[in-house]
Amino acid sequence: MPHAQLESFEFVSDVDGPHLLVLGAIHGDEHCGPQAITQIIKEFESGQRTIKKGKVTFIPVCNPRAYAQGVRFIDHNLNRNIKRREDTRGIYEYELMNALCPYLESADIMLDIHSYQVGGKPFAFVNSLEGQEVEISRAIGAEYIVTGNVEAYRNTRSVEDKMSVGTQEYVLTFGGEGIIFECGQHEDPKSLINAKQAIEKILAFLGLCEGVHDSGRNVPVITLKKTFMKKGEGHLSKDWSNFDRLKQGDVIAQFDDGSELICPEDGVFVLPKANVTVGYEFGYLGQAVGE
Repeated sequence: MPHAQLESFEFVSDVDGPHLLVLGAIHGDEHCGPQAITQIIKEFESGQRTIKKGKVTFIPVCNPRAYAQGVRFIDHNLNRNIKRREDTRGIYEYELMNALCPYLESADIMLDIHSYQVGGKPFAFVNSLEGQEVEISRAIGAEYIVTGNVEAYRNTRSVEDKMSVGTQEYVLTFGGEGIIFECGQHEDPKSLINAKQAIEKILAFLGLCEGVHDSGRNVPVITLKKTFMKKGEGHLSKDWSNFDRLKQGDVIAQFDDGSELICPEDGVFVLPKANVTVGYEFGYLGQAVGE
């Protein structure tokens, strides 16, 4: 069972407390996570920042080859179907999963930092509206909270449930809690600012370090209902923006075989992606809670 190597940094207090795991570059074309994590690590190493209780583990780059090449992944999306694998079949990301899973299994709380194609306000994916994932998301600066990832895959024909198992779902199966924080557009300088502030604020919220956070804010919640899958070669019908309003019957995408992907009900378009590999999602159909 071959293991790829991941560089990690750990800072531990003598005082008991939660174990926070912070991840960057699960996808190799997302730079704000590694940059922000590296800045925070330097603050710990210089003594500018100290840990008061518990433990924090940083993995700045979870997909080193993809990050070096500036691509989303090499062989397989690292944030889909995560599990330990006896046979990696020569697939690079499967080897990475064997290195990453022990970290995910040992974490009490995970912050997985991402950016996205179209850009916009920072938002958080959570497993559940129960527990502290929602309050952490508010505390670290999320402008929206999105849930229902597993259900969205289950509600989409021909998509296996296992595709929905990413870092936060895997953490949950081992008793932890996980937040995926989408910081903004890949190349937007604000994404780096949002990423660094998110790390600072979660450290403060959990009491691991001194600092301030934004807990208690009222943040809109969106539940995912369905994935818009790219079943074959094709393209989005227009330049969609994150959280664009959708109406039943809207054409989401057009395929080279002449067929169309039609929105089945009213909602919002979450994480539209124009550049996506066949077999993965163009994005998600979501609905605002309370509507």
